[in-house]
Amino acid sequence: RVLFRSLCRLACQWEPTRRMFGRVLRAIERVIPPNPAIHAFIAGLAPDALLVTPLVDWASDQVHCLKSADALGIPSALCVASWDNLTNKGAVRFTPTRVIVWNEAQRREAVDLHGVPADRIVVTGAQTFDHWFARTPTRSRQDFLEALGLDPAERVVLYLGSSFFIAPDEAQFFDRFLRAMRQSSDRAVANAGVIVRPHPLNIQQWLAFDFTGLGRVAVFPKSVGSEAFSESFRGDFFDSLSHADVAIGVNTSAMIEAGIVGLPVLTVLAQEFRHSQAGTMHFQHLTSEAGGVARTMHDIPEALTGISEAFDHRQTFAAQARRFI
Repeated sequence: RVLFRSLCRLACQWEPTRRMFGRVLRAIERVIPPNPAIHAFIAGLAPDALLVTPLVDWASDQVHCLKSADALGIPSALCVASWDNLTNKGAVRFTPTRVIVWNEAQRREAVDLHGVPADRIVVTGAQTFDHWFARTPTRSRQDFLEALGLDPAERVVLYLGSSFFIAPDEAQFFDRFLRAMRQSSDRAVANAGVIVRPHPLNIQQWLAFDFTGLGRVAVFPKSVGSEAFSESFRGDFFDSLSHADVAIGVNTSAMIEAGIVGLPVLTVLAQEFRHSQAGTMHFQHLTSEAGGVARTMHDIPEALTGISEAFDHRQTFAAQARRFI
């Protein structure tokens, strides 16, 4: 094991040896037989096609599903579910018959990072977001904000929480952001209501947050885990998007959903999130420097200025989001 680790470190020091080492590992993966139980299960089903997602989870059993499909002559496809799947997780260790991606950026990632042959890739668009385009709010702005304890007469900032991997101590950052916001010289910014939309799998820190003395703030919705896929959860989130005046966050796909409804979107850089902002490829797709959905703010004071500008020039910000969408 020590020798193998040493070889890995040595091989990964230079790009040519990294690529060669990757080819060796993929060749080894191909000759490892599929899991007998999974093979028997798929053989018993005898499907016309096998679709998997996300496949790139570490030690994913879906690799064995693809191997079994290949051995049984069943066509297969990886359906790339999210914007970070090809850059933020593991590798495509066994290539299916087709890899279905959103756009040309993901096509390049599949080829360059995972060694997928270009002729196996199909670009279909980001169909996981299709259902947002035809939605309408379930409640009026006044009813919705009053139910959350917010003042409909004031502007509303929607804070989009990120996953634990991206922002494990996000509430601490938000505390600094909110305190600075309440001290803003711009009355609209200082008095704005705030909705915190936690990431569904990173909600615990928000439930323990004490907002005493920090103005009107609502954590909503408070659902956890699989409830995020329910129709009621989506309706609540869409109401938050529809009735807010600006959205801000660290690094989350919720920014894409905010852009779909034409909401101005900001992302604020922070030193504690450097590993998950500048340190990740998928974040770059969102930033204004790359033509993304979110205006990039380099610190909290600049973010507060950006919020003020978004209040006054919503259509200018929304136009950037529309171009990205």
